[in-house]
Amino acid sequence: MFHSPYCLAALLLALSACTARPSAGDSAGDTTTDTSSSAASTSMDPIDGVATGSASTTEAGSSTMTIPGGPPSMCGPPCDETWTHVGDLYIGDLMYSSTDEFKCMTRVVGNLDISDLDQAQLSGLRNLVSIEGSLSILGDTLTDLSPLSCLEEVTWQIQLGPAVNLTDLSGLDSLRFTQIFALLYTAATALPTFAPDFAGLGQADITGNPELVDLDGAATWKTSDEGVWTIVRDNESLKSVAGLQPLLASSPTPPHVWLENLPALESLAGLEGLTALGHVDLVWLPLVPDLAPLTQLKSVAALTLGMMPLIQDLQPLSQLESAGLLGLGSCVQYDSWFGLDGLTSLAGLSSLTTLDSLMVVDNENLMTLAGADKLTSVSGSWSVDDNPALHSSAIDAFAAQVGSEPCWRDDPECICYHRPDDDIPH
Repeated sequence: MFHSPYCLAALLLALSACTARPSAGDSAGDTTTDTSSSAASTSMDPIDGVATGSASTTEAGSSTMTIPGGPPSMCGPPCDETWTHVGDLYIGDLMYSSTDEFKCMTRVVGNLDISDLDQAQLSGLRNLVSIEGSLSILGDTLTDLSPLSCLEEVTWQIQLGPAVNLTDLSGLDSLRFTQIFALLYTAATALPTFAPDFAGLGQADITGNPELVDLDGAATWKTSDEGVWTIVRDNESLKSVAGLQPLLASSPTPPHVWLENLPALESLAGLEGLTALGHVDLVWLPLVPDLAPLTQLKSVAALTLGMMPLIQDLQPLSQLESAGLLGLGSCVQYDSWFGLDGLTSLAGLSSLTTLDSLMVVDNENLMTLAGADKLTSVSGSWSVDDNPALHSSAIDAFAAQVGSEPCWRDDPECICYHRPDDDIPH
């Protein structure tokens, strides 16, 4: 399935309320405003605990305010007094030719959206340390993120892109916390490493970055307490995902991994050592030779394999005991890939005893469904379709083995059209 580049996993919606994070002022470079000791002209808002100061109204009608009286800057250019912006803030080329008026702003309590400004025009953000909301940056002019070199936390998500000339992400090397990181349609050549104590990531979406060849920067990232979704797709030059291994291995719950449409990916190295996984899509990976990194996998919520023509067998899955969904190819109408042309049987699934749903579709040379000898039932539906070398007698033999008949296209509850991840926003 090719999901929208802006998808957010539904399970992450609760993270903002429960994910622990390091305070942006814990390090020596603290420049955040202590609202309890703000200037005498401010007062404490009893609703949200934010000190109030001078207020204004944006063109869209939303209320914003600034809180003066912050301590001197300690990270960026010298400021004797820093301040906080309360409310969503949009900085774009139609409103600002520079950001000098923000040069002593260390904190935004709200979302910060930046569009169509280059790094020189954004130099007024060099003291920004904390965004209590989301950060979105897009446009064709920005090439690096050096104006954000003091940024330590973004409490919800960072979305970079579309930004087709953005190549250098090292300006985020001070970042210690964000829940969602999305790198969408940029010219980035490497992932940022973030700060050494970075933690709290719940989702990473790396989509449409044609110059990216590896994910090594992710090796220092740490997950949230809720685990992590990793979505990597449409990166035409990406050769390695090995940098994901420490991130996935550190997940306290089974991580979810989507690797889709990666025509240069040479192997699944990065998935090794994992015994349990959540939703896994390995699709349109024409150069991946085998499933060897999955040799320790014992359980998976959903595993879909498609358009991997070099895969000859499922032997690396010999330890797999349980699966929610197992898809060898796909028959969902909006999917645009095919099955495993090198597969001839289910040999390799020798430990599989528990399976909720199965779809076996568009596998050109599949001749038998033998190989999962311990499987005696499929608790949900199963579908076998468009496998030209598979004789009906082989389907009948599998039906006898699991004690149920396959479903067909005219059945709305068939696994071809209803899958466990259908409820995840795409």
